[in-house]
Amino acid sequence: MIQLTNDDVALQILPELGGKISSLVDRKTGREWLWTHPSLERRPPVFAESFVENLDTGGWDEIFPSISPCELPDSTRIPDHGDLVFLPAEVSDQSSHGLILTTLTRSVRTRFVRKLLLDGRRLEIDYTLESLDPRPIPYLWAAHPLIKLEDGMQLELPTDRLTASDGLELTRTDDGGCRILIQDPAKGVIEPHQLKFFTQRGLAGWASLSATDGSTLRFEWDPEKAPFFGMWLNQRSWYGSGSEPYFNLGFEPTTAPCDCLLEAINAKDHLTLAPGTTASWKVTVLL
Repeated sequence: MIQLTNDDVALQILPELGGKISSLVDRKTGREWLWTHPSLERRPPVFAESFVENLDTGGWDEIFPSISPCELPDSTRIPDHGDLVFLPAEVSDQSSHGLILTTLTRSVRTRFVRKLLLDGRRLEIDYTLESLDPRPIPYLWAAHPLIKLEDGMQLELPTDRLTASDGLELTRTDDGGCRILIQDPAKGVIEPHQLKFFTQRGLAGWASLSATDGSTLRFEWDPEKAPFFGMWLNQRSWYGSGSEPYFNLGFEPTTAPCDCLLEAINAKDHLTLAPGTTASWKVTVLL
C-alpha cells in the first residue's frame, strides 16, 4: 500500500491490485468518500476471473478496454471490468504527494499510465495510453470510483439530458442542469432500486456530489476526451458476492454511453488507438 497525503487530502493506493485507490479521505472533516465492501477481502486477482463475484471490493478502479466482458470479431476476449483490475501497476517517481502508475495490458497490447498529483484539496490524474500493437485498438475507458452513499446526498450535473431517469428524484435547474436526490431505502421512504444512466454526448464536463453536512466531491474532465458521464446508482438493490445489497454509487467519466465495448463499436461510440500512437486525458477531483 502507498499513501499520498497533505494537510487536506489522504489517498491510499494498492499498486498490486491494478493501482486501485482504496481510500480518499478529506482530512479536514474525516470523511471517507470511497465505498469499501463490508465483507469481501482484497487479494491478488486471477486474470479473467469474475470481478463482481470476487474482486468488487470497492475503491476506485480504472476500466479499460471494456466494462462488460466481451469477445470482439477478431476473437479478442476482454475480461469482466477490463484488464487493469487484474494486473499489477509498476510505481515510479513516487513522492509524498504524487506518483506514476504504469500497467501493460493483456487482452490488447497497450501501456496505460496514470500520473497522480495531490495539490491542496485537488487530486489531478493525468492519463496516457500508448499503443504497443501493430493493429488499431478499439477501446472504451471509464473511471470507476465507488462512492460511499448517505441518505440526503445530492448529485448535480450540468445537463438534464440523460439516457434514463426512472426512479430518480430529479430536479431540473434553470441553467439546463439537474440535481438528483439520493435516498436510502433503509429509511422506508423508497423501495430498493438500481439504475445505470449516462449523460448525452459532450454535455457534461463535471459532476458534483454533496452531503448534508456540506462536504462536496466534484469531478472535472474534458468532454471532448471523455464525452459521457455514467452513474451506477445502487440503492440496496444489487449485490454480486453473496452479501447484503450495496448502497453505493459508481461515479464515472467515460468515453462511451454503455458498458460493453462490442456494443460501443456497433454504435460507433468507441475510440480507436492507431498503431504507434498515444492518447491522453485528465480527471481532476476537488474536495
